[in-house]
Amino acid sequence: MPREPNWLIQYLDIISKLRFTLYKFENGDINHQLFINEVNKSLISCGYDPIKIVISDVMTGFFGAYAVYTPRKPTPIIYVSTELMRKQRPLFGRVLMHEVFHHVLYQRPPSLLFKLAPRRIEPLILIAIPLVTIIALTIPLNIVLYQLLPYIIIALSVTMSSITAILIKALNEHELTATALVIYTITGEWIRDWTYYHDENALMSIKWKESVMPREITAV
Repeated sequence: MPREPNWLIQYLDIISKLRFTLYKFENGDINHQLFINEVNKSLISCGYDPIKIVISDVMTGFFGAYAVYTPRKPTPIIYVSTELMRKQRPLFGRVLMHEVFHHVLYQRPPSLLFKLAPRRIEPLILIAIPLVTIIALTIPLNIVLYQLLPYIIIALSVTMSSITAILIKALNEHELTATALVIYTITGEWIRDWTYYHDENALMSIKWKESVMPREITAV
């Protein structure tokens, strides 16, 4: 089993609280609304901002996902599809928890790479900056830029490629880590595997380990 990252310790408190809530929801002890309310109570008690749940097939359909997290201000939003609402409790709870961990990682990133993860529109902004700069210089330096055009195009291409590569790596790390945190919540094991991100059956197949089950429930 892969070794847990050193930074995981700073999230153990919120993981413990969310674990209790997720377990109760999957076992039918609380309904969807109470599940969301309990998630927000856990977030607030650990110093995170609460999240708002919005049912929207438009937003989720645009990204081709069951749920989408947007770290907007003043209230971060998780958009949930009507299809996910109809799914079994374990899938709904684990998919939503995946988005909740995105929220946790955005608000308290464990490393510089996580700080670089784009918030939906940031990739367009970062890629547009070099383009806007070149256009702004075109008018006063038209002749000079024309002579240097081949070099400018090369430099611009390298810059855009580098930015894109960094953003993709940061996004991938964010997705994989959020999935790993869901698995850790259920099993207490640190597993980084894209299978659980892409395959809902694999995510559903994860069984709760008795060693991490909330004592208040296992004792009953």
